[in-house]
Amino acid sequence: MKLVTIISGVILTLTGIYCIIRSGTTYAAMAFVLGIAMLIHGVMSIASCATEKRQGYASGYVLADGAVTLVLSVPVLANLLATEAVVPIFFGMWLLFSGTMHALQAIVVKGFGERNWRLGLTFGLLAAVVGISCFARPITGKTATVLLLGIYFIAQGISVTVLGLHFKKHTKRLRRKEAE
Repeated sequence: MKLVTIISGVILTLTGIYCIIRSGTTYAAMAFVLGIAMLIHGVMSIASCATEKRQGYASGYVLADGAVTLVLSVPVLANLLATEAVVPIFFGMWLLFSGTMHALQAIVVKGFGERNWRLGLTFGLLAAVVGISCFARPITGKTATVLLLGIYFIAQGISVTVLGLHFKKHTKRLRRKEAE
């Protein structure tokens, strides 16, 4: 689960960097790349939860994040977002939800004695705050939209990667407590 989550986070981060590099293009030109990254993240999150469930350590927060991301990838891949003005709000909702799920997962991990839970909480809350900022100041225009999406995907990718770094430690602690 750890490796799959980290790979998913790296894919999201690289997609964000690609958006920033290609910030002169329109959202319509980038939609496929963004949708594929979301689809991969959603599938990988659900798959890692299925693997962990068999071992008895699945996270409902990660499963919810993966399911929502998978569902939200469909309108992005089908290019169903009507105007560029809707794009920041759409991705803002996704970031707000995912960031909140990552922050909640960090709090759960804290209960198992994880020392670095604050890092997961910080990046989860950062992703949620970036999502909220989309509602407060949705910027339109081809450069601004793709540039913002790059920032959104980097924030999400870092949050997912940090979450993945904590999974192995979390699972080991659960197994130790179960053995006692």
